[in-house]
Amino acid sequence: MRAVHTNDLDAFLSHIEDIQAHPSRGGYRLPTEAEWEYCARGGEEYLYAGSDKIDEVAWYGYIASGKQTHPVGEKKANAFGLYDMSGNVWEWCADWGDSSQKNRVLRGGSWYGGARTLRAAGRNWGGPVHRGYTLGFRVVRGASPDKVVRNDPMDLLDDFIVSDGSDGDPNFMNSSPV
Repeated sequence: MRAVHTNDLDAFLSHIEDIQAHPSRGGYRLPTEAEWEYCARGGEEYLYAGSDKIDEVAWYGYIASGKQTHPVGEKKANAFGLYDMSGNVWEWCADWGDSSQKNRVLRGGSWYGGARTLRAAGRNWGGPVHRGYTLGFRVVRGASPDKVVRNDPMDLLDDFIVSDGSDGDPNFMNSSPV
């Protein structure tokens, strides 16, 4: 989804909890900043999520991107099979970006920004009620209680579902703003 602020997310997450509740797993939520970066890097050390060549993995630059978001999956996925972790839209994270707790962390960069903002380590922040066509989110589903202790970092992928919100709809990024 795009053009949503974090207050809208509460209602969305509550809705998917109601329709997709699974008793053996935790609830849906925004990823922490650390979870987001782990998934973006995909176990690799590229500059961007999935490559050192930005054009392989990201929509960026106002003119080059066609001045819009793009359907998820048109660029190369990272090693975890996740698309558009660099570029397309900034993604809200659960963490606060400042000590005053007035701004939430944003990761990934957007189609509107330059290459520097799309690095896997790059970050930004925005007010929770800020809404725009360059903002979006992914959700994670919490770990089941029996998987709290992890021996292998790859267990994270077994315990979290990362979704771009499209549910397989190739046109979801071009849908009307929420």
